[in-house]
Amino acid sequence: MISRLLASISLVAICATGFARDNHLKAPPAEFRGLWVDAFHAGIRSPQEVEELVNEAKQHNFNAIFVQVRRRGDALYLKSFEPPLADAAYDPSFDALQYVIEAAHREGLEVHAWINAMPVWRDEAPPTDARHVFVRHGIAQSGVENWLTAFCLSWYSTSAESPPAR
Repeated sequence: MISRLLASISLVAICATGFARDNHLKAPPAEFRGLWVDAFHAGIRSPQEVEELVNEAKQHNFNAIFVQVRRRGDALYLKSFEPPLADAAYDPSFDALQYVIEAAHREGLEVHAWINAMPVWRDEAPPTDARHVFVRHGIAQSGVENWLTAFCLSWYSTSAESPPAR
């Protein structure tokens, strides 16, 4: 009986020691320090902007970058059915998403692509690219071909109520 008791106590002591030792050696959870970069300002529209962004992120100890790659029915990446961003600072043949992934990963930074899924257009002159959802399914269309809804005076968004837009 005593030998069983001693064996049980020894087993508990060994397990508790191993458990305590394992908990002591575990690294604390990694800190997540993300930088958010919108597509309405400088950030990823050119290789130079991306290199500057990655250098700044690294210099300020960020470990992740969240880049907006779709604003309003336009894209900052080449593999898209939507037209490229219409911005004088952006070359439509430049794959900003691919470039930022490569540059950031080279420096050990995570990249998370962020899109605005529903907004399509606002206030400005309407887009002219025939691939743009505002042109294909906008206010000039009627019935089920009009996928948009207007809000806040002149902001347009795809309508969640329109089955084709879903």
